[in-house]
Amino acid sequence: MRFNFVLSLLATSPFLAQSENQVTNLRTNDVSRDLSKIKTKAIIGFDETIEQCTGALCGVFGDPHVMTCDGMSYDCQAVGLFNLMDNHMFKIQGHFAGVRESERIGKLRHVGGSLLNDAMIEFKSDENIPILQLGFGDVTEAIDTPPSQVGCTMKQYWDPRKKHRNMCTDMDDYGDDNPLIDADCTTTGALHGDNSVYACRKRCEETPGCAKFNYWADEKCELYKDSATLVPQPGSWNTNLAGTLDSDCGKEHPLPELKTEVERLKHGMIDGKCPLLMHLDGELQDISRFNELTKGYLYGDENSDFSVYMHNSDVRVQYKIPGKEDYAAINFGKGGSGPGEKWNCHWFLQTCLPAVDEEKFKEDSRNGLSTGLMGTPDDNKDNDWMDTDGNTILIEYPDQKNDKYQYEYDYCYDNHCVKQEDSIMAYPGDWTYDDVKCQHLPFIVIDINDPETCDVSADVANAACEDMRK
Repeated sequence: MRFNFVLSLLATSPFLAQSENQVTNLRTNDVSRDLSKIKTKAIIGFDETIEQCTGALCGVFGDPHVMTCDGMSYDCQAVGLFNLMDNHMFKIQGHFAGVRESERIGKLRHVGGSLLNDAMIEFKSDENIPILQLGFGDVTEAIDTPPSQVGCTMKQYWDPRKKHRNMCTDMDDYGDDNPLIDADCTTTGALHGDNSVYACRKRCEETPGCAKFNYWADEKCELYKDSATLVPQPGSWNTNLAGTLDSDCGKEHPLPELKTEVERLKHGMIDGKCPLLMHLDGELQDISRFNELTKGYLYGDENSDFSVYMHNSDVRVQYKIPGKEDYAAINFGKGGSGPGEKWNCHWFLQTCLPAVDEEKFKEDSRNGLSTGLMGTPDDNKDNDWMDTDGNTILIEYPDQKNDKYQYEYDYCYDNHCVKQEDSIMAYPGDWTYDDVKCQHLPFIVIDINDPETCDVSADVANAACEDMRK
């Protein structure tokens, strides 16, 4: 098997002045901006919108859920490098990283969910536009316990719990030896609770008599006297972190850093939590000024044919259709609690395929030239599953719910894994294709001295690399 050795000298484009214009909120017709809320919507047709693009919407979000351009939804809890979309306009690939990084996948039951860590976009309608890659890099080194869980007790909780989660409780109900400090309904629930274990610990520190606390995953914080005792947590309950003021639970701990020096120097920050890496045509860009700034153009400006704009926890990518006053758009929303956490930094990805090319997208679908997890944009959900060659796969779900998830996993894994020669990913840090590929695919070490794996001579390759170092 031979691999092309791509030789190009890439001129890093300077960053244009930061725009103070607010990014217009994502607009959709009968669709919530929150991708997690559109999973059950029937989105059919080319009349949804993202910014200046009116067309068909499709997306990937969560652990991960997939919404095809025709409104079909399913889960793809697989790990590897996947083809999200490939048609006449876009080639989009996504690297799904396991929620439990130490797990190497075999079957769905070993995965427990995965996250979109990196997305690569080639805009095939204009060869002058560089391949864009947005990701969070590799910060997995030496992480045994998520930073927010250090020092906390898991799978147990301080007893008793508040009797009513969202109602005020009469403290007299607990008797004279009650270890629970407060039962004020205004300090419970997602709207009035504490949104992190750090905030829960701080409230305990500021409350007279508090020595212990429960912090529940649904943002409930419960405070206790020292007399509270630990009891086992039922498996069906939300995750709890039980801490004491004598422990490290709820204390701030250093977040892991990107492994390589160049990434530490050039990364930006998104939402103040996640290190952001941007590559153009495989070259890492210096966006370090976005460690402090929260909005501005990472590339281009409002008049550019191609622009990348960051605003708080979102990144909007916009492409002008050559020869037309129409646009394609992709919206990235940052998810996750930060590097090293169980639910690490990841993307919610939503793509708008412009209505001006609707007939061409449908033609791609008819001719088997539209592939990927996000389906065939032709107003027909029945052909949204296809094999690698674009042939429609008849969906026949098994009866059992757990078998359904395995069935969807097998579809993703068997049909849309990206082969090494088809990858457009620039691997962060010391990663190679071997670190991101689907488990069953081979990895071939490319040797510039071996004509079987490299199309150019070692002298030509070394000379090109030397020129790029200057």
